[in-house]
Amino acid sequence: KSTWVEQNLVKIMHTVSLHELFKELNEHCLKIISEQPHMIFEANDFLSLEKSILVSMLKRDDLGMDEIEIWNSIIKWGKGNTLNLPEKPVTEWNSENFVALEKTLHQCIPLIRYSDISGNDYFEKIMPYRKIIPKDMKTEILSGYNPTNWGENFPLRDGNHWRRINDYEYLDASSAFIFSFDNKNLQNAKISRSSSAERQIAYAYNVGPYFYNDLFIGDKCDQNQSSWYQYSLYNTQDIWDDSASGNKYRFKVDEYEVFEIQNKSCEK
Repeated sequence: KSTWVEQNLVKIMHTVSLHELFKELNEHCLKIISEQPHMIFEANDFLSLEKSILVSMLKRDDLGMDEIEIWNSIIKWGKGNTLNLPEKPVTEWNSENFVALEKTLHQCIPLIRYSDISGNDYFEKIMPYRKIIPKDMKTEILSGYNPTNWGENFPLRDGNHWRRINDYEYLDASSAFIFSFDNKNLQNAKISRSSSAERQIAYAYNVGPYFYNDLFIGDKCDQNQSSWYQYSLYNTQDIWDDSASGNKYRFKVDEYEVFEIQNKSCEK
């Protein structure tokens, strides 16, 4: 059974953060939250939390919570504190929706320790919201910056360990496409081309190929259902009929092959 303090922690934080006299008490409450973050992040009134308090929590190096859970929580908070966001999958949002959410979370986004988020979680949870991440930060995250600078740019929270997830290589590909067909019957094949050539294909050291935000081959793909397909509206056609609502179709991979086709001139 939760205590009165746990039930009213958000209200308590609002009170102690407003007055200089409560500075030590405020710091004490923040320390308690860092040890038991669920008391705030899972509170019924979490969405009413003041932004300044949320930012103070994110700045701490001892917040005892997985970084992807922190990301999910600030996205939830951001949506709840941004007016007129559509109640539909993020894949169907327009540019104005992302701009509005970014404005709400502008102070929070740089405080996420992206280098402590796994490749699978990055592609699945963060990529759909990539438009709210500042361009310079996105370049640093996605372009494989020097690992010796990780501690300076994205410091870890105590108790966690580095997991190298930034060795992605991206390729622009205007002719890239994905396709599917049943029972080796080419007559019923479905093909989907991208509406953009930018960063269409990616590959990382610990996961398989990745096609924009639609097809992802996960880690240990032959042992679990870490791979998924999702129609993201960035491509011309849905190759899996049941994914139109934005749901992910998860699957286990029996085998996949990567090869390169090269043009070869014939000597006469």
